[in-house]
Amino acid sequence: MTSYSMWKAANDDKLWKSLYHKEFTEKHVNVNPVNGWKAHYAATKAVIDVKYEFFNIIVSRSLDRMASLWLNADQVQCIDGEHFSGYDAVMRRWEFCFDNWPIGYDLEDLDVQFRIQTTLACVTTHAIDHVIAGLFRLSNVFQLHNGRWLLVHHHGSYVPPHQRC
Repeated sequence: MTSYSMWKAANDDKLWKSLYHKEFTEKHVNVNPVNGWKAHYAATKAVIDVKYEFFNIIVSRSLDRMASLWLNADQVQCIDGEHFSGYDAVMRRWEFCFDNWPIGYDLEDLDVQFRIQTTLACVTTHAIDHVIAGLFRLSNVFQLHNGRWLLVHHHGSYVPPHQRC
């Protein structure tokens, strides 16, 4: 009886929905997860973890870790003032950035928004780099591939001081 009660509680969609809304905020209030709230909660947690990993990789300037975060495919894209398409081109861009940007990184994300569907997730945020006191708009699109959320698109742009709110 105890194991059934525990199973029932662990799979109660109303409990997972409540936990989801307690832990995460989303601009899209009409979320209706296809696979239920438990799966949606797990996917959201995984995507947010990958987003933090992305920031940690930038701070550490680890090309190996960055390479493992991206889907190794021709359709991936990175836009940061220039457009890079394809896994090899994107990795060359990150290598250039890590090797040539003379300043460090101290990133803090603000106003994180996300939308997660079955196999795609979009995360947008404003990030401030405390080293240069610069504000950036970032968008990352992740694709679920073999059980892992991998980057398929990154767009980062600097926000000039006169455009900041």
